[in-house]
Amino acid sequence: HKLSLSRPYGVIVKGVYPNGPADQAGLKVNDFIASFDGKEVEDDAALDYRVATASLGKKVDLVVLRKGVEHKLSLSLQ
Repeated sequence: HKLSLSRPYGVIVKGVYPNGPADQAGLKVNDFIASFDGKEVEDDAALDYRVATASLGKKVDLVVLRKGVEHKLSLSLQ
């Protein structure tokens, strides 16, 4: 994937579990996650850390790019 970014950051979604929290939030394969809960996502490890340290049951906002268009999604952590 080639994205026109000023610097490397973010995570490209490689898979979404059917009926899981990401699927219910509207996340799709190949979406580019730019931020999680108001914080920029630097890479896969940063996203994993943010998810792991967030409170279960919390609702977080994601900013994703899909085919060059920014979308704001709300994800319930389970």
